[in-house]
Amino acid sequence: MRYYLSLSTAYPEDDQERLAREEQERQERLAREEQERLAREEQERLVREEQERLTRDEQERLVREEQERLVREEQERVAREEQERLAKEEQERQEQAARKEQDKLAREEQERLAKEEQERLEREEQERLAKEDQERLAKEEQERLAAEEQDYIVQEQERLIRAEQE
Repeated sequence: MRYYLSLSTAYPEDDQERLAREEQERQERLAREEQERLAREEQERLVREEQERLTRDEQERLVREEQERLVREEQERVAREEQERLAKEEQERQEQAARKEQDKLAREEQERLAKEEQERLEREEQERLAKEDQERLAKEEQERLAAEEQDYIVQEQERLIRAEQE
């Protein structure tokens, strides 16, 4: 072999080794670039999946929170309506009790007034009867006295007549 011809011809083994090394380096670089590309794509896929998972989790959280809010609002509405119903029932009960008490008091007052009126009428009737009795007794007494007076006068006249006749 001649060493002075050219580098490629002078050291053909070195050239082949160099070419093989360059090819190996190129293959390694391509493999590394492919591996990096695949790793980058995998990383991007993982990031995208994580973002989708986070978005899905966030959506599920928002849906869950909205459902909880709706349930809470419904429970509050039902509780408020129940409280209003109970308050209305209590108010109606109190109004009914007040009406009942007023009716009772009015009835008692009416009974008291009726009793007082009855007592007044009975008293007036008793007074009228007593006055009539008194008037009757006075008239009877006056008639008795008049009859006694008349008897006395008759007796006195008879006595005088007898005394004159004697």
